[in-house]
Amino acid sequence: MGLMERIKLWFRGFNYKEISQIVKELQKNPAIGDAAFNVFLGSLMMGAVVFISMALVGSMPGAGSAGAVVFIPAIIYAVAMILIAIIYFFVSEGVQWVLAKALGGKGAYAHQVQVSSLPTAANMVLTPVFVIPFVGPIISIVVSLYRIFLGYLIIRGVHGLSNVRAAAVVLIPVVLGIIAYVLLLLYLTPMAVTTTTPA
Repeated sequence: MGLMERIKLWFRGFNYKEISQIVKELQKNPAIGDAAFNVFLGSLMMGAVVFISMALVGSMPGAGSAGAVVFIPAIIYAVAMILIAIIYFFVSEGVQWVLAKALGGKGAYAHQVQVSSLPTAANMVLTPVFVIPFVGPIISIVVSLYRIFLGYLIIRGVHGLSNVRAAAVVLIPVVLGIIAYVLLLLYLTPMAVTTTTPA
């Protein structure tokens, strides 16, 4: 499969109307390796944008010796983003797969990750749009909510679950993540206040 054909497939997976058809198409020969390549390629494109942005900042007139200082961290940051994106994808999909199985799901892990990798890679390609001043954060929130909806459709299609159970598989990790984030903020805020308070 060529690069352009693969990217077209990603954006097919980003279209909620295509999910049920893609689930059927990929059911016969699901491949974890293909899913990993989709996420790797999508995160590579995302990392390249980050690297170029940071490198351009370092090469601007007046940057002087700071240019070299920015260039090296840009490479490290881009590589770290790629690795974290791949690990996070497979771990989060694993959590959803376990939940789906616990609720009566019948799909294979390889099938789930291969379908999920398509909108995930498309989302990564769109990431640079999210940093546009003012409108970027709004677009990011809308796309994040839409991705949750796509995840629900994928879980329902791959595992043959009811609407309620598929929604539970997708929303339980989201809710737990929000709770953990709030608890972490509540834990760290007093420490920050104590650290900044003059003796």
